[in-house]
Amino acid sequence: MGGAGDRRKAVEAFQRAGLTEYEARCFVALSRFGAGTAKDAAEVSDLPRTRVYDLAERLQDRGLVEIREGSPREFRAVDPDIAVEKLRREHSDHLESAADALRAVATPQRSDSTSGPWRIEGQQNVIERGQFVAARAETELFGFFTSAASFDRDCFRQAQYAIDRGVSVVLGASDEGLRVDLRERFPDATIWSPSLDWQTLETDGSQLSRLVMADRSVVMLASMRENGGTLEETAVWGEGDDSELVILCRNLLGGNLDEVTGDGSPDLPL
Repeated sequence: MGGAGDRRKAVEAFQRAGLTEYEARCFVALSRFGAGTAKDAAEVSDLPRTRVYDLAERLQDRGLVEIREGSPREFRAVDPDIAVEKLRREHSDHLESAADALRAVATPQRSDSTSGPWRIEGQQNVIERGQFVAARAETELFGFFTSAASFDRDCFRQAQYAIDRGVSVVLGASDEGLRVDLRERFPDATIWSPSLDWQTLETDGSQLSRLVMADRSVVMLASMRENGGTLEETAVWGEGDDSELVILCRNLLGGNLDEVTGDGSPDLPL
């Protein structure tokens, strides 16, 4: 049934999932019983018994607790998988409503407002921005990755989506093992073997980790650095003909990309 530490972690997790602290404490307490009374839940959660009745009814309204009338009333938390799925749908509905409300008040972005370069912090945010750039590709998608660790399953998925849309996909890697994997996974893509070891490019202690460019008009350039024993990834991205980042990457890659023949192993003179 887990100790106090496990219960505390569960309460914190359900708070992050959208419950109040008291709701989470009540739900986790009830999850310990097949069915329990308000007294049982109060003893485990350190909540007043009178609060348990109110909290259980609120949780029932959200589909997370079932109540059996009697003397005393009994309460039962739904299965954890059911609870998580209900909260997931609830969050999805809230986000859709938030998006609709935001679209109604947001100022449309102009090309000069997105030209950047704009900075992105955190690996997950970098990955998501890379997916956004890849999804913008209509005719050409270029990606360069310095290691297999930087080419995750989301990158594989976006590359396949682009191929399925008929986009010309060029994928480069300085890691030979990754290039072999890319050739096997994407026979319809051009796999690029750089003559310059991009992994040695370093600025202020950061090394290039990935570059994604769509239609030579939207670019994300990411780098990795060590901070206190952990690796941190940041990126900059830009869009439009006036973006300095786009211009830089066009100058760096444009002519070489034109020379790619698609034979599976071009060696571009960078």
